[in-house]
Amino acid sequence: MRVLIVGANGQLGRELVEAASKHAKIMSFYAADSKLLDVGDREAVDVAVGDFSPDVIFNAAAMTKVDLCEDHLQLAFRVNALGVRNLVQAASKFGAKVVHFSSDYVFDGTSATPYLEWDHPNPISVYGRSKLAGEKELRATDLCIRTSWVVGRYGDNLVKTVLKLASKGEDLRFVIDQVGSLTVAKDLAEKAFEMVLSGLGGLYHVTGQGTGSWFEVASKVLEIAGIKDVSVHPIVSDDLPNDRKARRPKYSVLENFALENSGLSLLPLWHDSLRELVKEIC
Repeated sequence: MRVLIVGANGQLGRELVEAASKHAKIMSFYAADSKLLDVGDREAVDVAVGDFSPDVIFNAAAMTKVDLCEDHLQLAFRVNALGVRNLVQAASKFGAKVVHFSSDYVFDGTSATPYLEWDHPNPISVYGRSKLAGEKELRATDLCIRTSWVVGRYGDNLVKTVLKLASKGEDLRFVIDQVGSLTVAKDLAEKAFEMVLSGLGGLYHVTGQGTGSWFEVASKVLEIAGIKDVSVHPIVSDDLPNDRKARRPKYSVLENFALENSGLSLLPLWHDSLRELVKEIC
């Protein structure tokens, strides 16, 4: 199997590269970072896909800074939507399958129960709208993985932010009224390869198991790291600074229904994966 990983320099992309390396006996892969391949450039995508002739294209390229998306709508759609179209069209020419990663932000967060794959999306931010637009570019045979609250060893994320702020000895404040499911990038990448090798296609929710607020996640990070001289104080979204331009879904728990009924295992409890991640970062 020949695998092309796009967006290979990001938090998830780097984990996909490491996951691909574990399957060296059955696949070869080529990793293209965002500087090497701009998914918004249709001709460049055609050349890259044509030159490597992959069987599978993993698309980890994304504009994920949700507040920045509000100020740069066209760029958000160029990467998160048009980029998917370009990859799918190139994949169609050369007989490849696309594995695309989407977001819980396609929902408005007003549900009182976890969202199923078939629930109606209603994004409330430019980021969410652009990710939903990207989903609509996929074919029925492609694999779309919706996930949420991704953290990992690479890039900037909440876990690293908590540890960095705590190292300064200052008390922290995190919202208690935004609830979701934390997902560790390493778990997600490895599951994505397992899903491809199992021949799955269509839309799947894939997240860490269990739910919690950002306040609970931050508190757990400090507990695992053994930091006792710093406290985390719960606040509500209205207490946050006004410079946060994008609206966040208050409740974005994704039910992993399709994955659970596919014959594959679910991701671990987020507490357990977070413990391993914090230890590794520290």
